[in-house]
Amino acid sequence: MFVKIDTKAHFRVLTLMTPVVHANMAEELGSILQKNMETPPGNIILVFDAVSAMEDQVAEVIRAARRKGVERRVSLVWTGLRPSLRDLLCGKDETMAAALTPTLKEAIDWVMMEQLERDLMGPDPDEKPSDDQ
Repeated sequence: MFVKIDTKAHFRVLTLMTPVVHANMAEELGSILQKNMETPPGNIILVFDAVSAMEDQVAEVIRAARRKGVERRVSLVWTGLRPSLRDLLCGKDETMAAALTPTLKEAIDWVMMEQLERDLMGPDPDEKPSDDQ
């Protein structure tokens, strides 16, 4: 699987360059997403412009990464999805559909607004303070 990674100050743009994302690529994509979510800035925009087909296992890995992102208070949004991929990835789940943006510019705006919201809300009250504070 070929993924182009472009790092900005507040997010990373991960562009999937593989036209067909097969089930055997799901684990690798999951590792890439996890590594990039755990490394600051943590926010990810996943671009599907070059992807024409994707298997169910890959969609499940992406959905799981989105749920983990919500728990970790980082953004994972996607753009460039063909209608058939949108149905596979989002289905009728409104929380997954909310992560879909029509353009890269809108995805960037979405991530920046979520980051601003998190900054204004302050630290997560459930988060335990680290020893170095």
